[in-house]
Amino acid sequence: MIELDLQYTQINALPASFGRQTKLEILHLGNCSIESFPSCFKNLIRLQYLDIRYCLELQTLPELPQSLEVLHARGCTSLETVLFPSIPEQFKENRNRVVFANCLKLDEHSLTNIVLNAQINIMKFAYHHVSASDHDFHNKFNDYKDHNDSYQALYVYPGNSVPKWFEYMTTTDYVVIDLSSSTPGSPLLGFIFCFVLGGNRLIVAPLKFNITICDLEDQGKDEDHFELCISRPSASIVSDHVFIIYDKQCSCYLNSKAKDTKRFEIKVTTRLSSMHPIIYSGMCMELKGFGVKVIDTSTYHSFIQMMGLPD
Repeated sequence: MIELDLQYTQINALPASFGRQTKLEILHLGNCSIESFPSCFKNLIRLQYLDIRYCLELQTLPELPQSLEVLHARGCTSLETVLFPSIPEQFKENRNRVVFANCLKLDEHSLTNIVLNAQINIMKFAYHHVSASDHDFHNKFNDYKDHNDSYQALYVYPGNSVPKWFEYMTTTDYVVIDLSSSTPGSPLLGFIFCFVLGGNRLIVAPLKFNITICDLEDQGKDEDHFELCISRPSASIVSDHVFIIYDKQCSCYLNSKAKDTKRFEIKVTTRLSSMHPIIYSGMCMELKGFGVKVIDTSTYHSFIQMMGLPD
């Protein structure tokens, strides 16, 4: 069995033998009555996609398979505990979309571990991008015009602050990136973004971040604009939430700008777009925090060493 859809059923548990489904890749459990997962769940060694949206009875999420790439856990209003494996095991993961939107009962220990798991997976995702050759990095820019989730890593969870591992952070809508201390011919750079958004109970629409780049070394202060889009949003959020994003197309663009200037300002505004422009078009969400992490191969290897792992 490769795919199983149990959405909108009354199933409240999976059998202890479920771990034998070693060919299962996609599992839909959204809007069902699942209360717990068997300990064998992590034995699903090929599972890539898990949807548990609006499982209102679920209180604990066990360790998940390393193979998992996408986890949708929006609206699990009873979820309190999320368990993770050891740090070395987390470095074997390749998660690129993890959404805990509106999981407001998550305990502090779980939230701390979600932030760390986001750091591991998104920095790893970015590293695989920036460790490519310069030729591949820039030639792929046009390929990312046809945008899809494989070019973007995203974590969403309840919170009201930018994680401390972001080197540039502010409660305003802009930061100044200063790369003047970097040496000429430095390695390719990746740019990880963090946005803290205020809750909005009314809106369910694609979320777009309009990014303006201003060259502070240019007296004319020419501005460039770029749009970062979450094509399938986490829907409306009912409290402050943190969005951590690495977008390959955006990073390619900013890296090309960094080749010409070492000091520039990044300003961001948020807006919602929809098939119903009269209702949603141009409507902004409150930006309560903004952060940028600049990563290159050296940054990633230093991170690995900080985690106590062999480089």
